[in-house]
Amino acid sequence: MLKANSYKMENYKKSVNAILVNSKKQILLHLRDDKPGILAPGCWAFIGGGVEEGESGPDAIKREVKEEINYLINDFQYLDKIYFRKYKMDVLVYIGKLDAREDEIKLTEGQGVRFFYPDEIKKLKMSNLLKKIIFRNLEKIIFAANN
Repeated sequence: MLKANSYKMENYKKSVNAILVNSKKQILLHLRDDKPGILAPGCWAFIGGGVEEGESGPDAIKREVKEEINYLINDFQYLDKIYFRKYKMDVLVYIGKLDAREDEIKLTEGQGVRFFYPDEIKKLKMSNLLKKIIFRNLEKIIFAANN
């Protein structure tokens, strides 16, 4: 079984995603660029990206969040794993807390960011797998928002 903090699987794209939640129990999502050649163009998604050679999952998610929204968050907890069969992509999902206003977040990739309440997420143009991750872990996400 794959451990949450290391990757040993070959022939898979190794990625990490962050569910960032605020104290209002809202989840930060970013709107991906709408251009050909990228995964889920024009869709809402978690902050995240690829794991570099020799990098652990926790180190990768800290780096990706810092690179994409310029926040250093040190307290991430492993939440879940997604396997995108079509893309041979294995994604570790972490949860962290971020109490920032949307206008304070400096996105470096994508079209924009926004905090959403879980009920709003149901209606978004977003991967069903990502929605499933949110709703099967909703209690843990709400718990993180309260701590």
